[in-house]
Amino acid sequence: MILKALNSTIGCISIFFISKIGRMKIRNKFLLSFITLIFIISLLLLPSVITVCRTIFEDYTMELSAKMVTAMAHNIAYRIKEIDDFTYYAIQDQQLKSYLYDSLGHVSETEQTLLNKKIRSSLNSIAVANEYIKAVIIKNPHNNYYWWEKGERIKTGLPLTQSTAKMHVNQIIVAGLPSDNSMLLIKSPFGTDEIILSRPIIDENHINNRLGTVIFIIDSKYLIDIANDNAMIKNDNITLLDHNDKILVESPVISQRFYAQLSSNDLYSDTHDKMMVIRFKNNHYILAEENIPHLDWKILCLISQDNFNRGMTLLSTIIKIICVLCIFISIIFAYIISSGITKNILLLEKSMVEIEKGNFDIRIKPSSYDEIGHIGLKFNYMARRIKELIHTAYRAELDKQKAEFLVLKAQINPHFLYNTLGSVKWLARMKKQKEIEDIVTSLIELLKTAVKRKGTYQTLKEETDYIRYYMALQKFCYEDRFAVRYEIAPAVENYYVLNFILQPIVENALYHGIELSKGNGLITIRAYRKEHGLVIEVTDNGIGMSEERIKQILHGKKGKGYAGLSSIGVKNVNERIMMYFGKKYGLIYKSEIGKGTTVMYHLPVIEKPLGDEEI
Repeated sequence: MILKALNSTIGCISIFFISKIGRMKIRNKFLLSFITLIFIISLLLLPSVITVCRTIFEDYTMELSAKMVTAMAHNIAYRIKEIDDFTYYAIQDQQLKSYLYDSLGHVSETEQTLLNKKIRSSLNSIAVANEYIKAVIIKNPHNNYYWWEKGERIKTGLPLTQSTAKMHVNQIIVAGLPSDNSMLLIKSPFGTDEIILSRPIIDENHINNRLGTVIFIIDSKYLIDIANDNAMIKNDNITLLDHNDKILVESPVISQRFYAQLSSNDLYSDTHDKMMVIRFKNNHYILAEENIPHLDWKILCLISQDNFNRGMTLLSTIIKIICVLCIFISIIFAYIISSGITKNILLLEKSMVEIEKGNFDIRIKPSSYDEIGHIGLKFNYMARRIKELIHTAYRAELDKQKAEFLVLKAQINPHFLYNTLGSVKWLARMKKQKEIEDIVTSLIELLKTAVKRKGTYQTLKEETDYIRYYMALQKFCYEDRFAVRYEIAPAVENYYVLNFILQPIVENALYHGIELSKGNGLITIRAYRKEHGLVIEVTDNGIGMSEERIKQILHGKKGKGYAGLSSIGVKNVNERIMMYFGKKYGLIYKSEIGKGTTVMYHLPVIEKPLGDEEI
């Protein structure tokens, strides 16, 4: 009875799925075929692939860990050799030795104070270049102490004093300073993240005598700060032990007590390469030990097994290959089924060819309204949108050309006046009218600059030269009632800007700011680079303006022209900048009534001339 009911249930389920598959869309049928084939092949191959990759992964992890720890040990050995050489050559400084010679004589209290400053200055010049040296202490044979330390060490609350300097020296005495000129490297007595390097200072005139003992307090990161953020060995997972198995650099995991327990572990002691897997904070780590070359020191490293993804990458690659093969088989199967639905695809292809020829009026009438038919409808929408965008771009180009025509129109008149003004200049010279000659000369230079302008861009220097001629002419008109100051950074003079963007703003500052103030006017023109952009400022000390007036200038329906060479206006300048470079660029006004006005240009950095097609 139960078996009969089970067979009946299976039959109903089969009929249900068959009916569902018959009503599926083509996309869903393809997906079902893909999933079925991949599932079958995966069941056959994945268990064996995973087993192989797991074995490879484990072997590779241990081998790579041993190589990384060995490389780390060699790097630390190199760092120790490097600091050994640095400190040796540092104490050979003749200026420092001369001060130490002086300290051995009869020194008064005043002279001792001066000598302290000199030695500290000398130590500063020696040690400040090395970012890892935090402090230096010198003890001479007369038990006088001299020291220097970096400011950030003082801020941490560990400043050196006579007693702390003496404590460092006593630590060296307890450890036993070598009788030769070699160094001694031990842990700081204060338990901080510092190590002490000490060596004698030899008297070159008497080899058997010493001028004192020098102690370099070094940041322990110097020895282990080798890994980066992407490294498998993190700095916090490195522990360094000296020849007495005393920890020089301690990690949060491996303490002196932990290492003592580890050394007594037979499982660890019997391993040939001193490697084992431990568990810490719910993560598995490989603990590896390696001797440092040329030193009786050891390095212990914790390497997270989670960082080793090479084995998993290999497994992923094999799975991908399997999936690709399955997909390839499924594609062949799908190709047979898809032969009846290619009509709409061919129609799409022909329509795309027409689009390539520039016929954006082409429209598709699908033969069926399945997924491919819906793509045809979307294609019609796309063609219509492309046509609209092309029309919009064409209108934008016409607007740009119209703005450029205004600039060109503003530059035509100087060309016709140039020769006539030349004649007036020579006539004034003949009549010995010096003021008239100077005025006409400035006007000629101004017009000559305007006539020479070609293209859309010119250098900032050319633009400011034009302003210099223009302002020289205006100073005649205003009888030197104002001054102009230029603060142009040399580095930005050769940057390219849109031509004719300074004169309307300067003219506006002169007419509305300086002239109406009737005082000693000053217009300042600055240019400098800020981050990734060019900033130009035009500042006047005139009457200023209200926020409402600023909005009227920048956003008015029609720019207002004033007496002078240009009638383009501030609004046109702002619109040209945004049209060429985007809305994040343009003009910003800052002004207060009675306190003057500043206009800031925000422009992109252009280091080479651009053609109109590069806008």
